Amino acid sequence: MRVALAIAFTKIPTLAFVAARKSSSAASERAKSKGPLPISSGASPTTEKGEADRAVADWDKVIEINPNIPAAYSSGGVVYREKGDFELAIADHTKAIALKPDEAGGYNNRAPTYLEWGKPELGLPDAERAVELAPGNALILDTRGQIYAALGRREEAIADLTKALSRRPDLKSARKVLQQLGVMPRVDNSQDQ
Repeated sequence: MRVALAIAFTKIPTLAFVAARKSSSAASERAKSKGPLPISSGASPTTEKGEADRAVADWDKVIEINPNIPAAYSSGGVVYREKGDFELAIADHTKAIALKPDEAGGYNNRAPTYLEWGKPELGLPDAERAVELAPGNALILDTRGQIYAALGRREEAIADLTKALSRRPDLKSARKVLQQLGVMPRVDNSQDQ
């Protein structure tokens, strides 16, 4: 299984930085000689199964170089979540939120961490805040819908997941939860004709 981690830096020039493929020492040497490592939009540091520790070390290096980049904390939090280290994941997502409290992504990363940790009631305020900040985002609606489902709030789950699917028909996670709830989502075949 691959874990793709997208990171977007703001207010700096863009170049590619692929953390999981370059050693931390090489990144550190470049930082010393040329300043902070910028990232191109769309560049995705990726880890293969078993490389999570290396990815965490790489994100720590990015944070050491510039501790004011919320996406670095969010990406580290995603890796920690994949490793099952939920406390560290929550801590990193919380740092990302503190740096950019008006950005939905931080909340939408922390919410499913609580869900996977088995604490959906703690993730619900984050999911609701993310929807407030980005009400039309299918992934955010999917997250809140999954949390509603875990909390037994069936009708709210169905509403969010159905809305998420209407915006992104390819969203397998929403479809899966709707099927678990006994709701068969409509498939739009009009594109096939």
